[in-house]
Amino acid sequence: GNNNAEKNVDNSLIINELPLSNFYSDSSKILEEMAFEKQADGNLKIKCPTDTVFNALPQLLKLGVDTLKDQTDKEVFFYGALGCLSSIMPNVTGNYGGHTVYTNIYTYLLGNAGSGKGALEYARRLILPVHLRQQELSEGIENLILAANTSSTKAIRDLDSNGGHALFFETEGDTMANSFKSDTGDYSDTFRKGFHHEPISLSRITENLKIYIEKPRISAVLSSTFGQLLSLIPSVENGLFSRFLFHEIEPNDDWLNPFDRSKRGYEGVFDDLGNRFFDMHEDLKQRGAVNFDLQPQHEDFFNMAFSKWKRDTKALIGESSDFAKYDLNGTIHRLGLICYRLAMILTVIRRFETNTLDSNILCSDEDFYTSFRLVEIAKNNAIAVYTRLPKPRYINTEKANTLIERGEKYDKVIELHEAGISLKDIALQVFGDSKKKSTVQWWISQFKKVSV
Repeated sequence: GNNNAEKNVDNSLIINELPLSNFYSDSSKILEEMAFEKQADGNLKIKCPTDTVFNALPQLLKLGVDTLKDQTDKEVFFYGALGCLSSIMPNVTGNYGGHTVYTNIYTYLLGNAGSGKGALEYARRLILPVHLRQQELSEGIENLILAANTSSTKAIRDLDSNGGHALFFETEGDTMANSFKSDTGDYSDTFRKGFHHEPISLSRITENLKIYIEKPRISAVLSSTFGQLLSLIPSVENGLFSRFLFHEIEPNDDWLNPFDRSKRGYEGVFDDLGNRFFDMHEDLKQRGAVNFDLQPQHEDFFNMAFSKWKRDTKALIGESSDFAKYDLNGTIHRLGLICYRLAMILTVIRRFETNTLDSNILCSDEDFYTSFRLVEIAKNNAIAVYTRLPKPRYINTEKANTLIERGEKYDKVIELHEAGISLKDIALQVFGDSKKKSTVQWWISQFKKVSV
């Protein structure tokens, strides 16, 4: 009797209520494994990668994960490595939604103070040789790794100097948030555009400066506490929220021995891995264009699963929540692009280490399903973060929304005026039109009358 019951459970295994029969037979194994993982988790919300994920990685990434003893260190290193390595895959492109896309992703690690985010340093070591070589060849002009604590103008200038590609790496997320708060520092727009490789431009009349970056390729690895995240992404309405692959680190109450001698060889291992990834970067540079594609069965699986996730997410938050309809929809859409990019990253690493890199590369089943698993984890983490972020209050009348928009522009005009910005530059920043200088002057004069 028990055997029959077990058999019945196996036959009815589903993922997000999509029957196995709806997928190609190649997908059966992964769906069964994921269903068991969901059951083992208890609340059907996978929020951390399992050994199944780590064991399926390309060997170079797996070696890095296996070197580390603590689960938290493994996760922090791994997500940091994905973001870092996404920045050193030149000439690798795919096609998603009719657009040419590159490997670049934004990862964000959330955890309490002292929760083990320090393992990000090992991820940085993977790309340090590329960064140093880039500096050497350009005599210090180019820097692959850019500081997050910078002004908007400097960030775009540095990006331009690098040929439009860079990695923003910051272990304290509020460093970037503090830059965003300053009048000249807010380059969140650069981040939002960079995620989709949309053109980034900069024009400064006072400096006779004009920059136009047609296809920016930006990667980011950030970490912070949840409180610091609120400084950077104050609400779900902020467009940065849906562009990050979030991973929340579970707190560890155990004291970890800081004198553990088995950890003393860590830096050497990651330096060696950095040299291997340097070789990969050089190989890709010399190779020319490398085109990535999913296999047809992967595309079918992808479309069915993400369609169901959209319906599930809407049902989870509720039909009446307008903000969920738009904000979480955006998250699911962008997780689709992140999933595709993860598959690109894993495929390139595996092809390099097996000497099978070519001008056209197809994703393997293993790398596709690993990417899908990672994005399901990211989806659950994103929803967990979403539920704790402040929600916008939508006003449905067009007139009210116009007044709110006008009020926000007014506040910005006064803020820039008090910072000493010229009328012409304020008009350009707020209205995108220097001819609006007279409007700016009028608003400032009205403000002064009220302030007296």
